[in-house]
Amino acid sequence: MGILRRCICGGRGGRWRRREAVIFAQLVNDPGYQQGGGFKYGMNKKDAAIERNRLFKIIEDLVLWENTTNEEVLERARAEIRRSWREVCELNKDHPQAAELFNPDKLPALHDPLCRWRSHPAGGAAAGA
Repeated sequence: MGILRRCICGGRGGRWRRREAVIFAQLVNDPGYQQGGGFKYGMNKKDAAIERNRLFKIIEDLVLWENTTNEEVLERARAEIRRSWREVCELNKDHPQAAELFNPDKLPALHDPLCRWRSHPAGGAAAGA
């Protein structure tokens, strides 16, 4: 939590950057090991810690104001979101409505409940829109 807190606090445009970091974190799978309901997912603690640090680095880069239009940073975030979605689709391939709900080629719609009447173009870009 310390790394995430350090990543998303303060700075120019901090409120927007923090929101983008939160949205990214919600869309990307945690690499830790999980099991239940007939599935096993993830990796051991050591590998999961390394992977989390890699993901935290993406968050650290996303929240920097100067990276608002940095396509390399935004594409890294988009790629992680797409990779996580494909993992979710694979884990749910036996779901009765898998073809409709878990299409690996079609990301689900993203609705930002905090946006209200305003929008910010970098928010959609950072979230993979």
